[in-house]
Amino acid sequence: MGVTTRHHGAESGLEANLLLALEFAGDLIETLSQPIKLTYRTHEGRSEHTPDFLAITRTGQWLIDVRPERRLTAKTLIDFAATAEVTLAAGWRYAAVIGWHPYGVSVLRNFAAERRPLSNVRNMIGQVLSTVEEGPRLFAEIAEATSYPVIARAYTRHLLWHRRLSIELGAPFGDATMVYRVEEQPWS
Repeated sequence: MGVTTRHHGAESGLEANLLLALEFAGDLIETLSQPIKLTYRTHEGRSEHTPDFLAITRTGQWLIDVRPERRLTAKTLIDFAATAEVTLAAGWRYAAVIGWHPYGVSVLRNFAAERRPLSNVRNMIGQVLSTVEEGPRLFAEIAEATSYPVIARAYTRHLLWHRRLSIELGAPFGDATMVYRVEEQPWS
């Protein structure tokens, strides 16, 4: 993970996708796997639950559980409710991830391939950004408007990962995707 500069274990694809989304969000400072074990009581007696991740962000702490929707049980829902109560009392936020929008995950994986630092070969960053100065453009149009269209595609994905450009994450990514310039960058 680029933010923490460490490898983070994921016990499932759902967890791996969460870590990718946390890194992309831009607010992340630190993430910890299985940070605490909660013990609580119900009418049936004592129970324990270990949430999957603690994400420390610039805007607060998130305790996060990850469970595929098909594996939700009554016990799981009680665990989630107890965890939500603990986070509320601690002044944190809570999220339970039970699935991902299919396009969002594929788009993030596409951009993540270009997340590493790039040298600005042939001022490609400037060329890409200048194509959207007047307004949004199609991904293919941005590439074709530069001196090296094939290289511009990689730089455009890099700028999307680093949130200097944006798209709608709920649709497939391709040549017909509309790309927007991000004017404000509160994370920088």
